[in-house]
Amino acid sequence: MKRLSDRMVTHPIHRDLQKRDERELYQRNTVDYYALHYRRRLRTVISIIKRMHARSVLEIGAAQGNMTLACAEMGCTSVALDINFHHLSYSRMKHETGSVAWVTGNADMPPFKNGRFDAIILGELLEHCAWPEKILENAAALLAENGTMIITTPNNGFLHGIELSFSSVKGDRSTIEQHQFGPDGDDHLFTFTAEELSEIVKEAGLVIVRRMFVGSHFLHLPALYHIRKWFPFVFNTFLEDVVPHIPRLRQRYTSTLLFVVSKEPH
Repeated sequence: MKRLSDRMVTHPIHRDLQKRDERELYQRNTVDYYALHYRRRLRTVISIIKRMHARSVLEIGAAQGNMTLACAEMGCTSVALDINFHHLSYSRMKHETGSVAWVTGNADMPPFKNGRFDAIILGELLEHCAWPEKILENAAALLAENGTMIITTPNNGFLHGIELSFSSVKGDRSTIEQHQFGPDGDDHLFTFTAEELSEIVKEAGLVIVRRMFVGSHFLHLPALYHIRKWFPFVFNTFLEDVVPHIPRLRQRYTSTLLFVVSKEPH
């Protein structure tokens, strides 16, 4: 995908997205945990898509479209769906190779035929939706018979006490409904524990193929800043690779839940 220069970007929304890309994709600060987590999440999702040899991929809530564009560059026929036209136009500016379609639409009513996609990506989306169960059900209908859905969302086990859990707002959503589909991480309606996400995935008639924890919380700790600065590659790689695989640590000390799910077999 193309890296956009300042002179190529004029719209205020495009400028904001470019700043996000510059931090998440291109900056080389080895102690910026936000960028490290984003790149790890991106690489993990793309590697799953690559291993499953998906031919058609839909990213719902595509934002800058980085996953959509990366899938297209691997040879997939990719579709980016987003409620914000400016997000899609920014993604289009970065396109270099591969088959991509950009569609303006709502995750509540995705404008596609059922069974169309081999893979669907819901990246950092469900925590912005008042009714994530409905989003999952709609997305599941779009999956081909042997299709796979990849879900990433912030881990409430790490954010416990900072953000509301899904179970605490599940009963009455009249208040949060008017604030859904926000564009940034500052406006999460709630976040999920692994158990809460597992429950709504199963309610949507989906089967959990793999449940992963991504991104070490220990990279956030100020006390470890100098160690990360002196030994950035070894230390960061160790924390990012090891902590998500230790049962007693991953539920509480990883930043992201990543679920790979499929349709219920008939």
